[in-house]
Amino acid sequence: MEHFYILIILFFLILYGYLIVREHSKNKIYLNELGAEKIKAFHLINWVKCDLNVRGIKAKVFTSGVRGCFKLNISVPIMIDGFLRLWRPDLLDKLFSKKTKNGLAIEFEDHDWANLILTHLNLESIFKKTDIHSIKIHKKNLVFSWLLKRNIREVKKESIFNALEELYKLSKEINNIPSSNKDKEDLRNFLSIKLPLFLTALLVLIGVFGKFWLYEPLCVLEIILLGVKIYFVLFILYVITIIFMAGNLTFSQRIMHNAFVIFIISCAFVSLFFLNFLNGALDVSMPVLVRDKVSNRYKNIKRGKMIILENLRKRKKYCGEVIVSESFYEKVKIGDTIEYEVKKGFLGVEWIYSGFKLVKDTNLSNED
Repeated sequence: MEHFYILIILFFLILYGYLIVREHSKNKIYLNELGAEKIKAFHLINWVKCDLNVRGIKAKVFTSGVRGCFKLNISVPIMIDGFLRLWRPDLLDKLFSKKTKNGLAIEFEDHDWANLILTHLNLESIFKKTDIHSIKIHKKNLVFSWLLKRNIREVKKESIFNALEELYKLSKEINNIPSSNKDKEDLRNFLSIKLPLFLTALLVLIGVFGKFWLYEPLCVLEIILLGVKIYFVLFILYVITIIFMAGNLTFSQRIMHNAFVIFIISCAFVSLFFLNFLNGALDVSMPVLVRDKVSNRYKNIKRGKMIILENLRKRKKYCGEVIVSESFYEKVKIGDTIEYEVKKGFLGVEWIYSGFKLVKDTNLSNED
């Protein structure tokens, strides 16, 4: 049976490798047909970067976003600096984002500078001439982008050539506009994405080096709910801080979205690793002996051998199941009495101080 599972895993690995190679070949053909040069790619996340030289127009082509393939971008250098982004709004954008008079969603750093660009350059007409999703000015680059679902070949070559001509025309016109010199986009990305991810990794590592597994909570759900409560307050304060430090209300939706996604991911990891470690390592309470009766036992494919404790289920509505070793599972039967020690926890979440033991005395403690 083990050999069968190994063969299945090998089959899927070979299939995945084949699909990556096939995808790379198709992308390479597509980019060569565009006239791309110096093609660089990281196939595991569909990341692509290359130079484009069409009809004397030189541009950079690259993918960006989730999995490296959320957007296909073409960019050319410009002489002015500042930050401005226009894009076709989705449902959330229509509800929360600031919009232009023609209904495009907009983000800008400098209100007067943005008005100057929108007044002198008909950026909104480009969305009618092309099928691009967004226009961005950032770090002396003018960028046109398309949203992608799976791969770069979703964008027709004719669409890229058409957009490239409009990009080139706009880059010449936009150089007549003075620079804004107000651009906090990198700071926004650092505060709303990179810093939370770094802190999450740091706290997880602290939990790992602190041997968080030694302080197993009696009810895992309690430590997660505690993390949610802490994170809810931190989320509100952090979003307000980012908006104050690195933006204005035009960026509020994107900042809230990025922070919310990162915080949701971070909350589970920080709760299970760092808060779990903190709860046990700083706990100075005395251990309490608890006796309980086994009301059921079963095997779970993902979690392992499980027993349900009668009094624990009464005390903690959503928790009554505990994971035990295979040897203990084989010894214990429904109706048996077991004992274990718990401590209150530094953060108020009970954790198992000493493991489960089968006892002959069926008089239970009054811990219910």
